[in-house]
This record gives sequence, structure tokens and C-alpha cells, in this order.
Amino acid sequence: GPTGVVTSGGGFSEIFTEANGYDLSFQQTSVSSYLSGLSSMSPTSVSGYNTNGRGYPDISAAGNNYVVIIGGEQYAVSGTSASAPVMAGITQLAAQAHGGKFGWINPVLYKNQDVFFDITEGKNNCAVNDATCCTDSSGDIWGFEAAEGWDPATGIGSLGSSEGFSGYLEALSSA
Repeated sequence: GPTGVVTSGGGFSEIFTEANGYDLSFQQTSVSSYLSGLSSMSPTSVSGYNTNGRGYPDISAAGNNYVVIIGGEQYAVSGTSASAPVMAGITQLAAQAHGGKFGWINPVLYKNQDVFFDITEGKNNCAVNDATCCTDSSGDIWGFEAAEGWDPATGIGSLGSSEGFSGYLEALSSA
């Protein structure tokens, strides 16, 4: 079996909140839907999060074993540090194909969730084969489960839908 663990970021911000003046209306419906379904999940996602904080991630990408070249040597990298630059690069390619800049794309992403492949299984609690590494002193497991729609493990999904890049470009072009 696997000898390592691949983790991803996700959850709710303590800083970017409506109380601190941030407009989170673009994701309010999606986050509320996830929160209302928590009681039906098994095992239940971690309690103690700030439901008034901005939910993240918005979108996701595979984050395991990307080959990069550093100083002429090949390395395999994983995690958010691998997948975030991939999505940034894809978004930049879409901007170039569109002929310019998009500006703030987050509200557009949430209005076009059908462009994304909704990931409904998995979790971001450092789990491989049901072994966990993200626990607190009481033994509670920290992390979130994927669910239908937006979730703090995978956001609204990945570009793995049948529309892929062309759907993403079309959605962003509607901004």
C-alpha cells in the first residue's frame, strides 16, 4: 500500500469573513448547502470551524506526482503547491485565448459549476487507506469530506468534465 500521505488545503477562513468586510455572496448558496448536509455525512466532518469564514478551495486539480525540473534535475512534487500553479497556468491560457484579462473570476466559477467535474468522494484529512495523520489531542480527526456540490475538500470540482478547457474558457469569457 501507499507509504506516504498526500494532503490538500481546504476549510474556512478565520480572516476573510463578512464581519471583516469581505463580500462572500458569490459562494454563499454553495457553502450553505454543504453546511446543511453535514449531519448526513459519515463520519461527520470536523466541528469547530468558522461558518462565517470564506470557504476554500474554489476549484481543485489533481495534486500528486507532478514532474518538475529544478536545476536540470527531475523531481516529483505533490500537494496544493503542485495543483495551484497548474490551475493558474490553465487560467492564464484561457485568458490568452480570450484576448486579455478576466479580473476576479471567483463569482463566475460559482455561476458555472456545471463546467466542472463534481468530486463527491474523498476527504482532506490526510487519509490514505483510512489511516489518519491530522488529529488533535482528543483524537478528533481534522478535515472535510467531499460531497455533492461545493465542499471544503474539492471546491466545486475539477476540469475533468466533458467540457474541460473549452467549457472553462467559455465560462470565464462570460464574465
